[in-house]
Amino acid sequence: MIRIQDRLIHDEAANRITQNFINDRLIVIMERVIRYGIESLNDNHWRLNSVNLEGGFPIDVSSLMTDKEFARKVSLDYLPDHFPVAKANQMFLGLYMLLKAEEQHVPRLEMEYVLFRLIREEVYLIQYADMMRLRENKVVSLVRLRGLEERPTIQRIPDQDRKVVKNAIIRFFNGFLQAERVDEEAERLLLFYEDINKYSFTCFPNTDFKLLDEMSAEEIANLSLQRQTNSHLVKDNSIIIQFPAKDTNTF
Repeated sequence: MIRIQDRLIHDEAANRITQNFINDRLIVIMERVIRYGIESLNDNHWRLNSVNLEGGFPIDVSSLMTDKEFARKVSLDYLPDHFPVAKANQMFLGLYMLLKAEEQHVPRLEMEYVLFRLIREEVYLIQYADMMRLRENKVVSLVRLRGLEERPTIQRIPDQDRKVVKNAIIRFFNGFLQAERVDEEAERLLLFYEDINKYSFTCFPNTDFKLLDEMSAEEIANLSLQRQTNSHLVKDNSIIIQFPAKDTNTF
């Protein structure tokens, strides 16, 4: 799973709940996108025979790691313009594998960029599904395929876990706010975990990943190497820095 910095609650149990909840929601989004990417390219080559779409997930993402067509698609949709297409699957599928991991991981900057684009796309599809349904048939299919019809941006944390999180927020604000405002503030902060519109704040410690849009391919490669080198110096038991997907692309 990705490590999400606790900037709002400051409670270990509540943070564990919200982190798992957000990670699970992001996994669902990525699996829809991967499934759609596979199905949209099915007419081109081998994928119908090698990937069991009827069985749903888990799909063997390693079978996609060296797929050129899939790389071109995710590069166009989710990565900076100057990012090498040959490494697109590493970043995109690597993020998925990171989210699925049991340990906490700090995403690479390029993976943060992918995640931001995925979140932004999800919000767009949810909010404008009705408008797109009228405008373009291919977007109708996209919305329908991903199961986004009539689905709000807010998804509630399960009730028992929600009580734990809300009580932690209330404890934090007791003494700082008037009693009648504490419950209102707790509900407002819960939106940062339940409303995907807020994930652009919740999931990222900063917006450095946006700088990738302004970098050349060489600058991105140098930055990536520098960050990987620096990651070996991190010795924090709460952070496990690994990159699950190795770059095996040769195209």
